Amino acid sequence: MITPYSLLLFAASFTVLFAGGSAWRRRDVPGGFALSLTLFAIAVWCFFSAIETTSPDAWHRYLWNAISYIGLCNVAPLFLVFAIQYSDSRWPLSPWMIAFLWSVPVATIALAFTNSWHHLIWTGFVPGPIPGTNTVVYSYGAWYFLAVFWFLVTCLLGMYHILRVAIRAARLYVLQAFILIASVLIPWIGFLLFVLPSDPVPGLDTMSLGFAVSALLILAAFNRLRLLDIVPRARAALVENMRDGFLVVDLLNRIIDFNSTAARMFQIAPPAIGKAMSDVIPTLGGALLPTQTLGAPHDPGRTLEVSATPLTSRTGRQTGTILLVRDITERRKAEKEREKLIVDLQDALANVKRLSGLLPICASCKKIRDDKGYWHQVESYMEDHSDVEFSHGLCPDCMQKLYPDLSR
Repeated sequence: MITPYSLLLFAASFTVLFAGGSAWRRRDVPGGFALSLTLFAIAVWCFFSAIETTSPDAWHRYLWNAISYIGLCNVAPLFLVFAIQYSDSRWPLSPWMIAFLWSVPVATIALAFTNSWHHLIWTGFVPGPIPGTNTVVYSYGAWYFLAVFWFLVTCLLGMYHILRVAIRAARLYVLQAFILIASVLIPWIGFLLFVLPSDPVPGLDTMSLGFAVSALLILAAFNRLRLLDIVPRARAALVENMRDGFLVVDLLNRIIDFNSTAARMFQIAPPAIGKAMSDVIPTLGGALLPTQTLGAPHDPGRTLEVSATPLTSRTGRQTGTILLVRDITERRKAEKEREKLIVDLQDALANVKRLSGLLPICASCKKIRDDKGYWHQVESYMEDHSDVEFSHGLCPDCMQKLYPDLSR
């Protein structure tokens, strides 16, 4: 039997499915694939919850409810995977981690399909008090509450990762993060309405409707805030992948953070955090200059350049210092080679004659005419225009011509 509440749940499922399609188009972005699967799981949940409200007998109700659990039980772990990838968290998504996350959901789905043997999920149901709605109110077994607790803890872990983005990132990412957090909180409000005696429509899956509202928020984030088009890159992507070393010290020059490049340059490990920099890296010492050069502690043949920048709070108060460490060994080597080349060129130029081009010379007396039209002896002209100095003598022919007696 189709009821207004059935239509409402069908509409919710298609709304979430549309949002999942929008996320699927961004599946190559970190977190996009997991978010799309999360929304598809919610769509499955809403759709079979809607079919359940059209079923007239208990057997079909249990069947459709069990099938809806295929979507329901995958929502929380998929959301946590999305949150880890979206926030670029250091949490490892190893096969063991994935198996652990899905241990309770898989067991819950199996128990839902075999509920008639043990009644750990549902112990029974009674028709809803509102005529014409075809809703029912379930009684739940022990495993159901364990699964709800697991669902809640997993969602809270996902919200923790999203909150890290909201606290540390820029304004655009803060708005994205708060919409994602609201998208989780709204269904939980619907869940509280569903399980508490104050439910305005007993038996109606208000949590599914809450996810439909969440899907609308996510669609708005896709269109207005470019969700998944612009994904925050956290510390691991920005700092750990820097080619330069990165250190942060507080006002007492104690190390409070560093990246892997700095660890490699100074041969330091995580236990160095909290220790005085003068004890861990003696070559840097206590007073930090704006720019200084030093040899690598464990490789004196390498030269490091350290630039210090004050780290300030939002109020402008200095809270520490950021140190950027750059390996300038190759640059220094190139500078020395350039300096040597300049010296060699200067020496070569000192030995190069400055005379060039055509020189007007008298065919008879061999005087040379300068640019002003004056004639000069070859010796004086050459000495004025080069570093040549002349010493005079007589060649054999001139000796024979001028001093024949001496030449014999």
